[in-house]
Amino acid sequence: MVNINDLKLDEIDYEIKRLNKELPHLELMNGIWELKKQLPKGVYFPDGIDEFDLPLIEKLSPDVSIYFNYKEKRKKEKELRSLGLILLSHGQVTYRLEDCRGKLYSLNNLRRKKLEPEDTPASTPQDTAKQDKFIPFLTPAGAKWNDLEMSFDEDNLDIVRVTVKEIKEVKNYAEMGFKNINTGLPNKLWKRLLEFKIGNIKYSGVEKEKVESDISRLRKSLKKYFKIKGNPINLKHGYESAFKVNVMEKSNRSVHSFSNYEEEKD
Repeated sequence: MVNINDLKLDEIDYEIKRLNKELPHLELMNGIWELKKQLPKGVYFPDGIDEFDLPLIEKLSPDVSIYFNYKEKRKKEKELRSLGLILLSHGQVTYRLEDCRGKLYSLNNLRRKKLEPEDTPASTPQDTAKQDKFIPFLTPAGAKWNDLEMSFDEDNLDIVRVTVKEIKEVKNYAEMGFKNINTGLPNKLWKRLLEFKIGNIKYSGVEKEKVESDISRLRKSLKKYFKIKGNPINLKHGYESAFKVNVMEKSNRSVHSFSNYEEEKD
């Protein structure tokens, strides 16, 4: 058996891609089994019945929710068949799903460590910015901005828990490319990003030009880091993030800090 730590970067990327493809299939099967557990044994509804036939549904089952669970199960089973897959046993699905998620977590951590720059002697912030390597987030294929969630640490707003589908990692402003190269502190774009945790960003006529400039630069930074297509920030009732932003409760996590790329001076 190959030791995971002996894998080369291209081998790690291949395994991550393979597991990311397998994971939604296992989650689909798991969803079917979860619905099966909620259904009484032998329950059946004719294919032609729909939610508008409430009298008939109630006649077949006193609990209307059973019908909707049954309908969702049939929908998932149809999707599974369209993929050319056969439903595995509940035990197999549970084991393989846990194994798949565990391997993805380990491989993503290993990939990040292999891409991290080696420790170097003390240097100036300018020297460090030049040496550090930009490491984009390992965003799952096909992810959209509404799949992204950023949860900031209420005790330390320099830290954020990033979730994109099944990928979950704790990052800080420097890892995401929001470090001021002169001070080493969060730059103004990070502070602008933090504003989304309390809602849309609105502005008066005097601030309009400055806010528009910051949002334009923030969009570019987010696109570069997450590699997601589309617009991460939309203008509706003020500027509105297409991703979820919130604040974590108490957190004791610490994150290793390094700059991803050379950010322009504030």
